[in-house]
Amino acid sequence: MKFKYEILKVFHDPHEVCVFYNINTGGKKTFTCGWYQLLHGKIDSIKVLFDPRPLLHPEDKR
Repeated sequence: MKFKYEILKVFHDPHEVCVFYNINTGGKKTFTCGWYQLLHGKIDSIKVLFDPRPLLHPEDKR
């Protein structure tokens, strides 16, 4: 399965990056937020939050 990512907004400072994006999984769009923490210029941790309703209840049009 191929995913298509639509970047909506990026926030950053020297040690953190936050990305708001949509993931299209074959007709179902899922709003997602990724929070990346950096250490010495490399990703040290990743936290991802998303709304699973489009994936869990495909018949709902929310």
